[in-house]
Amino acid sequence: MIITLISNVAALAAIATQQTTPDRMVISAAADQPIVTVGTVSAPVKDVWAAWTTNEGIRSWMVTSGEVDFRIGGTYRTSYSKNSDLKGPDAIENTILVFDPMRMISIKNTKTPASFPFKEAIAKTWTVIYFKEIDPLRTEVTIRMHGYDS
Repeated sequence: MIITLISNVAALAAIATQQTTPDRMVISAAADQPIVTVGTVSAPVKDVWAAWTTNEGIRSWMVTSGEVDFRIGGTYRTSYSKNSDLKGPDAIENTILVFDPMRMISIKNTKTPASFPFKEAIAKTWTVIYFKEIDPLRTEVTIRMHGYDS
């Protein structure tokens, strides 16, 4: 199931890189409008949920280095650098605000990599990730990023 999940994420990424920049972005989004991404994963909700909420899951598709303390107030600590200690200047940290098992996770970025150019903008945002069963073998994932200002 994880391999299928990885294949689906890779396919979505490949499609995104083929689109022009305006097609990949929400054009004319106002401060009260979230940036929304929706995708379908060929896996049951329980497997997609595990891919977002476990150490093995996030490392299988999201980042090369990562750990999650999945609880309210817990954190996702991740890095795109394979040998990261998850505490240094390349680390990303998101705090888990709330979750509804198998249905929704809400997170807020609490640490960006040192080289991240939009620290002030990201500090005002939060993200809500929704999981919806399409059928027993497919899950719709909707990611809504809120709080960007114009």
